[in-house]
Amino acid sequence: MSKKYIIGALAVVLLIGGFWYFRGSLPNFERKEAVQREKIGVGTTATKQETFDQYQALIDYLNKYSMDEWYLVPLKDYGSFVSQMRLGQIKAGFMGSLVSYKMISEGLTVPVARGEKNGNSVYYSYIFTRKDSGLNKIEDLMGKKFAYVDAYTSAGYYFPRHFLKSKGYDPETFFGVASFLGTHEKAVLAVLSGEYDGGAAKDLAWKKLAKENPRIEKELQLLPTNEASGPYPEQIFMISSIYAEEKFQNLRDLLLKMNESEEGRSYLTKFGADRFIPTDMKDFEMVKKIAE
Repeated sequence: MSKKYIIGALAVVLLIGGFWYFRGSLPNFERKEAVQREKIGVGTTATKQETFDQYQALIDYLNKYSMDEWYLVPLKDYGSFVSQMRLGQIKAGFMGSLVSYKMISEGLTVPVARGEKNGNSVYYSYIFTRKDSGLNKIEDLMGKKFAYVDAYTSAGYYFPRHFLKSKGYDPETFFGVASFLGTHEKAVLAVLSGEYDGGAAKDLAWKKLAKENPRIEKELQLLPTNEASGPYPEQIFMISSIYAEEKFQNLRDLLLKMNESEEGRSYLTKFGADRFIPTDMKDFEMVKKIAE
């Protein structure tokens, strides 16, 4: 056997051996192919671009460390969100307090966490009129034009109806005209303009608009209500009840520990929160009161 042949054979053996030795340090391509691509739904009244601007950074963070790959699906139709969750087409999502409560009650989802900013993670319902209208209490709005937000909102629909019932009135017939305007901001501005006599919206939207427009607090007034006006948990992250337990815990830990690292805090800043806090059914006490 020639010397060149022996050297060539040894080279091949070393090449193959080296491949298997270093294989463990190579990227795990098999795992990448096995990763599920799942939807995270966001129930929102914001525009599609505004939704992506707020939530995409969070999705990017989850995609770096979670056991599945996620992509964002903004949903304005809450019925579609519920049906897709029921069919298993959406495995997780951010929803408002009322829809979250209903889906949890039906066993469709499990609450995980919600964002907290400056120590706040809840909101309240405001009912308001113009100061120059002479409409100073809920009874004064009988037969008037009233601006609701959406039929699936706690602050912008369920609470004002609950409040009317607590006063002995039928919310179906109390107002002369009642309309859904689609967003909390639109409800506030419709009363400010005089297009509607009164309206309901979440306090967070009111306060945001008041910072931008001094006319809000100068020309509008809040009507007295009751203790059921809140607090309601804001934008809860929920996971489908059929999602694998191991993956559930992985997502939960990722969210709740984001604020413990510099990288996580940078993504939280883009999302608009200081941290995520645990959320469970005890946080829905007031939602339950107005929804049943």
